[in-house]
Amino acid sequence: MPTPPYMSRNGITEKGATTNKKYALRDYEMATTGVEAAKLYVSDENLWKNYKRIIDTILKSLKTRGRNINTIFGEDAIKVKSSLELFLIAITNLYEEGCRLEHVNIAYSKYIHILQYIYDSIT
Repeated sequence: MPTPPYMSRNGITEKGATTNKKYALRDYEMATTGVEAAKLYVSDENLWKNYKRIIDTILKSLKTRGRNINTIFGEDAIKVKSSLELFLIAITNLYEEGCRLEHVNIAYSKYIHILQYIYDSIT
């Protein structure tokens, strides 16, 4: 699941597994945020479809297993939450910037609520 860099509380030191550090969505090399990278990710229709499949699977699990996502993902729940937060910001920014891509407008009108619902279910 695409995530932003996992930073320490001081915002200077990157933490997390080697794989997470390697594949984190970054705005530029050594960046501590990934909002611009996530906006590009959402703008690519194929990448968005992949992310949407992940979200649909999580939503289905929540509906069939109950609302406790921490039980479903265990220690990885924090990664899911950081990914959701990143994509909530990216989709909202694209929409507010007047993005004309149909799949982005659908993402804003439909999936923004789903992302928020899942985000809110993580403690």
